[in-house]
Amino acid sequence: MSRIAVLLILILCALFPACSGGPTKDRIEHARVTASRLADNINNDFSPIRRKVAEQAQAIRDVYLSRHTILPTVDASKYRIADNGVMYKAVSDGRAALFVSGHSPITREVMQEAYFTEAVDEALERICRELPAVAQAYYNSENNLNRIYPPFDVLAQYEPRVNFRGFNFYYLADERHNPRKGPVWVAEPYVDPAGRGWTVSAIAPVYVDGRLKGVTGLDVTVGSITDRYITPDDRNILLVDGEGVVVTGHEDFITLLSLPPLTAHKYLTTVKQDTYRRDDYSLLKSRSKVVRNLGKELLGRMSDEANINIRGGTHTILSLRIPELGWTLLYLVE
Repeated sequence: MSRIAVLLILILCALFPACSGGPTKDRIEHARVTASRLADNINNDFSPIRRKVAEQAQAIRDVYLSRHTILPTVDASKYRIADNGVMYKAVSDGRAALFVSGHSPITREVMQEAYFTEAVDEALERICRELPAVAQAYYNSENNLNRIYPPFDVLAQYEPRVNFRGFNFYYLADERHNPRKGPVWVAEPYVDPAGRGWTVSAIAPVYVDGRLKGVTGLDVTVGSITDRYITPDDRNILLVDGEGVVVTGHEDFITLLSLPPLTAHKYLTTVKQDTYRRDDYSLLKSRSKVVRNLGKELLGRMSDEANINIRGGTHTILSLRIPELGWTLLYLVE
């Protein structure tokens, strides 16, 4: 073979890696180091949020235990009951908003709970300041009381008589779903009723004298996760949750796997129940057998590296675990 022919083959293989049988071992190992670093960064960034929500649950418990001392210090005149039976804070003071939906009767005891939980506001604000990844901090009580920071127009955003206890950010922390009574993640993206769009949450139950009084939570939006970890040039990153559903990723990678484009949620109506991404975004339920098999291999932990023949090419994909969230980072080797 002439030197010109050899040179031509080398040039073609540089332009079209498939001609050489896919990425080299060195390229795969380099990609693995890069992907592992990113997975560790995500895991390490989310761990403090879980720890902080546990601290918040303890602080709220202390508020309940001190309620008789707190009550005389609260200005009850800033709270109102609307014509539709909702209790809210009518004063815009920059602190947390209050919404008591009326799904549970607003008794004198519930009104007092609205008053003394005002002592939680400062901590909610401090958490959002200390942890920039946290979009909002809140407390939901068994009486369908919601304290949330940053504040917004709760009367316009929430459905009157909404049952907060029927949402995942409440019941996933109850004794049935969380018998250990510690902090847990709502790691499958869902639509936030408070208007933040696709969201994941760290939540923790608040027990007082052995009884579940409520659940506190810290929200991280999927949009902020995308902005933080996936730049427009990161065409090889995809995050999927424990059920194989896409959390976020680069649109090129999503298209390669024959998945529909990710879209922001449009709040045309109030959110009344848990809303998740459809099966269309699941690797394990994809219409493509090739994608389903890829999901089973990588998410089922049969392998941390797989080759997929799709869209006329062969591609190598690595999988890295993010144990804090139960997620998997899929990394496409260029």
